[in-house]
Amino acid sequence: MVDFSRASPGAGTLFPDNPNWRRHKNSCIYYRERWTAEEEMGDEGCPLLYQIICLVGTPPLNADDQDKCMRPRTACWRDPSIKCTKAAAAEFDERARAASNGTHAR
Repeated sequence: MVDFSRASPGAGTLFPDNPNWRRHKNSCIYYRERWTAEEEMGDEGCPLLYQIICLVGTPPLNADDQDKCMRPRTACWRDPSIKCTKAAAAEFDERARAASNGTHAR
């Protein structure tokens, strides 16, 4: 299990995007949920329903943070230097693809 609380804001891609992760229409464009299908145990030893993933390393750490991530915005509420527009997401995806292919994005 990955300790998301150690992620540093704006650290770049911590996880490549996954088409199986749930996105929300009105949430931050980098917010994802990985729903569990089996009896996976969470950090506290109780069954895990879903795991929250932030593709740019600023995951919500509590319910209030998660509520902020679920609102549409043009910049990350935690790190305003992270832009949350469709153009920024397209550039982010291009950089992630280039990194996974071992090339540099323009």
